[in-house]
Amino acid sequence: MVFNPKYLSIGFLLLFLNLRKLPIKDGLIIFLSASYIAVILGTIAVEEGMLDYPVRHLRDHFDSSLLFEMLYLPVFYLYFYRTTLYSRTFKL
Repeated sequence: MVFNPKYLSIGFLLLFLNLRKLPIKDGLIIFLSASYIAVILGTIAVEEGMLDYPVRHLRDHFDSSLLFEMLYLPVFYLYFYRTTLYSRTFKL
């Protein structure tokens, strides 16, 4: 499959919208740490054969999906953090 810049622009738009509604320090810490952890765990999973990405950008240099591990997954973490920031714990 060929690289489509539409997916990259959607990812950056979602990142901008999520960072705008959070304190910038919290948002950057979550985004950067999630990217770091996702790249490490994704690389281990791909090298062990547990995971195979059908669409990979820069296929000659990386075995994992950079767009997913460095943009989409951390944006999902930001969205999860933003929606659960002021929620209370579940009371039984």
